Amino acid sequence: MSEFDKAIADYNRAIAIDPKFAAPYSNLANVYCDIGEYDTAFEYCNKAISIDANYAAAYSNRGFIHSRKGDYDKAVADYDRSIAIDPNAALSNRGGAYLGKREFDRVISDSTQAISIYPLNADAYHNRGVAYRNKGEYDMAIVDASRAIAINPSYADAYHTRGTAYGQKNEIDKAISDFNRVIESDPNYFAAYSNRGNAYRIKSEYARAIADFDRAISINPNFAQAYLGRASAHATLGNMAQAERDMQKYREISGDMTARLTRS
Repeated sequence: MSEFDKAIADYNRAIAIDPKFAAPYSNLANVYCDIGEYDTAFEYCNKAISIDANYAAAYSNRGFIHSRKGDYDKAVADYDRSIAIDPNAALSNRGGAYLGKREFDRVISDSTQAISIYPLNADAYHNRGVAYRNKGEYDMAIVDASRAIAINPSYADAYHTRGTAYGQKNEIDKAISDFNRVIESDPNYFAAYSNRGNAYRIKSEYARAIADFDRAISINPNFAQAYLGRASAHATLGNMAQAERDMQKYREISGDMTARLTRS
């Protein structure tokens, strides 16, 4: 029996003892989120809320499910309910939902508040770092991603965020080093292969670049940016037929039918 199965059994026993106690339903939602069964988790959140309409954790858990499904407006609404009940709850998670909505100043505000409450909140530092990166404040992004990594040295997303910020600063070797750490942690992190491919392309290491774009595409055949990068690398090498095929694939996936082929 896995640890998840044991947890589910324990929470179900708690429910059998007291079916009107909201906490085990919310805790079951957490477990089902961890194993990716979001519809089941959603049902348990609703059950917890039906028992106790002021149970902040259940709203926060349901907000997380909405975020995972890409419904950021509903996620923010649930996080708002959670925070209204408990002002210290769900700030970091709401910041993550605002990332999905690309409301970067709100991400920074929520993340900063979350950090003031709990200074070891790696997710809050990372969310704020992503917001700074998207605002073009790359030094701030690097500082926050580095703080997230200091708290959690195996935080693949934070290495990726820092790597992309280094790339924007043209600190290519540092970017590659961070993408290497991402791939060591998660060999299926297709965006890291694509971004490392772009870094190698900038360094004119086209064989390495193409190999990374190939790997990104093999993991996620619908990742448009990998086709765009590979097209540029092939064009620079004079492989125009392959470059045009990749460019057409990029146009089809991205919907940008006006995109034009460029050399590195």
